[in-house]
Amino acid sequence: MTRWIDKKVPVIQQTGRWGKDGFVIWTLFHEIGHVLNDPRGEMHLEFSSEKKRNTVAEKNANSFALDTLFGDNGLDRLRGLTSERDIANAARSIGISPGLAVHQMHRRRMLDYSYGNRLCVDLSGTYVQMN
Repeated sequence: MTRWIDKKVPVIQQTGRWGKDGFVIWTLFHEIGHVLNDPRGEMHLEFSSEKKRNTVAEKNANSFALDTLFGDNGLDRLRGLTSERDIANAARSIGISPGLAVHQMHRRRMLDYSYGNRLCVDLSGTYVQMN
């Protein structure tokens, strides 16, 4: 969720609902995209309906996250990979965590959900406070 305090201070809040590093990293950069590109003061929650997930603001936030995290070639370097070793090596060459690579590959149906899960780091028991 992204919200603003007095339309001056952006606040990004995340739950540990999914708890995997790829989901947490993707969501953080998606929300940063909202902060940097949307009108100040606009609040964004995760939406459960397809219609609200496909708004211009959501598409732009996803584009920001993809471009920032994966660079100009996007997910091209991950296409066709199925072995954990190859995915981990490709992720390192991009400069991202293997868990983030797997998260996006699953999300885009580039990798069956039964593959790559050992590359994801479970953060569900981790508490992070940022000041």
